[in-house]
Amino acid sequence: METGNEETNPGGEASQETTNVVEWSLNLLQSPDDTSQFVGLAMLKPILGRREHFQDDPTLISRCWDSISPKFLDRLLRSDKSMGKSRDEASNMVSLGVSIIHSFMLLLPPEAKEKKKMLGRTRRLVAALTRSSPETTTQILQVLLAFSSTTAGASTLFHVDDLSPLLEITPQDRLALDVIQYALVNGITSDDASETEKQRFEAIISSLVLSFRDAPADLLLETLADLFMRLPEDILSPSPKWIPSLVNLIQQALFKRPTASARKSITFLCGTLINDRQFASTLFRDQQSLPGFPTQSEKQRGKQKESAASLPSETKPFSSLFINLLLIDIRATIPSLMENLASPTYPETATRLGFAYQIVFTFISQLISAFDHLDDEADADIDTDPDPASRSSLPTMPLLLAPDLLLKLRRDIAETISLTIEYLRDRWDAAVGGAAGLHPDARPRPPAAAASSQFTSGASAPSGTTDNNTTSSEPSAPLSLPWDTASAPITHDSLLLSALGPLGLWLREDDDNTALRNEAVGITDVLVGMYPSAPTTARLSILYALQGIVDAGAGSSSSAGVTDTGAGARTRNHDDDDDDDDEDDRKAPRSSGIDTFMTENGWKILASDLLDLLGGGSGSGSQTVGGGTGDKPNEITGDQNTIDHLLATEIIRVLLQITESRPGTGAMPLSETWMPLLHRGAGLADLQAVGGGEEGEGTRSEAVPIEVRIALWQLLVELLLRSPANVRQKCMGAVRKIQSCAKELLDVSSTSRLGGNRKGNDGGVLQRIGLVTDDDRDGLAEVLEGLEGLGIGSESELNA
Repeated sequence: METGNEETNPGGEASQETTNVVEWSLNLLQSPDDTSQFVGLAMLKPILGRREHFQDDPTLISRCWDSISPKFLDRLLRSDKSMGKSRDEASNMVSLGVSIIHSFMLLLPPEAKEKKKMLGRTRRLVAALTRSSPETTTQILQVLLAFSSTTAGASTLFHVDDLSPLLEITPQDRLALDVIQYALVNGITSDDASETEKQRFEAIISSLVLSFRDAPADLLLETLADLFMRLPEDILSPSPKWIPSLVNLIQQALFKRPTASARKSITFLCGTLINDRQFASTLFRDQQSLPGFPTQSEKQRGKQKESAASLPSETKPFSSLFINLLLIDIRATIPSLMENLASPTYPETATRLGFAYQIVFTFISQLISAFDHLDDEADADIDTDPDPASRSSLPTMPLLLAPDLLLKLRRDIAETISLTIEYLRDRWDAAVGGAAGLHPDARPRPPAAAASSQFTSGASAPSGTTDNNTTSSEPSAPLSLPWDTASAPITHDSLLLSALGPLGLWLREDDDNTALRNEAVGITDVLVGMYPSAPTTARLSILYALQGIVDAGAGSSSSAGVTDTGAGARTRNHDDDDDDDDEDDRKAPRSSGIDTFMTENGWKILASDLLDLLGGGSGSGSQTVGGGTGDKPNEITGDQNTIDHLLATEIIRVLLQITESRPGTGAMPLSETWMPLLHRGAGLADLQAVGGGEEGEGTRSEAVPIEVRIALWQLLVELLLRSPANVRQKCMGAVRKIQSCAKELLDVSSTSRLGGNRKGNDGGVLQRIGLVTDDDRDGLAEVLEGLEGLGIGSESELNA
């Protein structure tokens, strides 16, 4: 028994000895003498490191923490050899202070870690990074990471005046990058970031990007990609100064044959920032200014040459290489995507491909704009205007690729769009019919569907699906299936919504690729089916695609009668010189696309949405449904009225193409389906309402711009031209109201252009419509010419 007691006594004696050391340390810590406090902390440090003595005694932990002076901790953390201490002494003091804080971060309860006594050491910990050993640096970063994982700690770190010691070590230490990321994500506590927070954020990102100028940027790009996906949308200032430096890092990383993980990070990062105008224009811009535009300063050019020297020689332009990589990724992934819809990896894959589609969409848009600028420059008589300042207002053009690269890109984009069309077809059939490749006629439909048709009157646009496994309220809509992706139904899938952007734009613009447009005819029902419940941006893309499908050949703009100028519709004289060969090429695909469009209630859906957008329906304009996984593919900016008017213009463009393609009255929809548009057009024929008022003033009707009204009247004229005489007779009153307004608008705007004035109330009208363009006047003349061709409203009848 005595032997047993001798074996157990050492443990008890050790525990008692530890308790005595702790009590002695606490007494020393309460002394006002710095030396005593230093000795007390030095004695307490190894006991805190073992931790087992404190695990079951939270009271003792609190006593120890309360006994430590925060001012003394600060003095330890700011120790430096300039304070009369040797380098080793200063390093040891910093190490002691960091070790104490690190130990208590592990031992204290959560509520104590968020109090000022702990978080108040943040600034000193950051500054100590410049004087700490590698081991101590790791402990500091671990403490800061724990701080930044809470809202209070992240906010404290985010507002530290000088984060340069932390930012400078980010290229060498991944943990430092994690600290910055958590501090930014958790430190910006509101979705509506203040101006101070935006400025602070920009300063941090600028320093962070600058710290990687001479280091591999893979980790930075990965961190920023994740960061920007988590931050509120409005955190970016209008023109971030760090954008050019970041683009330079992206370009260098891509030219160095990045790994698959690095390419994914670049795709995610560019995808999250692509809606920022400055980033989008900088990403695809050439390193040097193009001829005919203002040159950059010598300082900027020197920096660009220095950056270009770090890139491999004889490489393809960045835009060509980057877009090719994205297209290859899409083409390699899409064919096997259907079988992975229900897999856990689908959301990440869909997000990556969605970003790739958005970047391709932006590239195509900028390339089109670049060629438009070249056309505008060729049309302008520059020789008569020698002032170079007159050309400085022209937008900076993105990189114009060599012809051989453009041709290759065109083939690659067309192939990618073709695979996208195939995927949309299979994805839609599987979602609404249960099997990929199922013929549309074999889809399950509600019993009422057989009686529903676009030739019925008084129907409104379907409301669409709003939740997964929720069927549209439209009787003719296909039934949804109980299975789909785990994240969102097909109409909210961010991948599909993003894919619609380049698909629609390419089908509309590539008017020489008849084979691709013919292929797209096969998804007309998919586009019409997705339209009612799609977000506004996706609706625009669907309308672009429908324009290409309906046109299915050359002469899209001339046949539509509405051209894309500004935010609204402009008019153009019909081109009567189409080649007979082109007409033969267009005949078959156009008929097929339009027939499918009409069969799928496309006319009724678009006409109803147009009525709502113009303030004449039961809704309140375009209803933007959520964009799937929280992404905003191909985002458009502007106030809601402007966006609605842009959407209305594109709807009119599609309906006008369809109307002009019908050979006679027998192929037209019944007048009841477009008669509400006629009455709305008559309602908009009010000179006192033309032009609208200031934002927030007037009614929705008054906000409709004159160019949208003219485009609507053009559509109505084409419908009337193809209507029976009895239908025209029924709507004589509305037609005469439109004609009267169009005639007076043309007269008043012409007088305004000539600098004249009129008596009566026309002065107010001139003020409201003073910006009527020549295109608007041409459109008004075309409306009047069309109505006179119907024999409606002669001069004498109008005056009577």
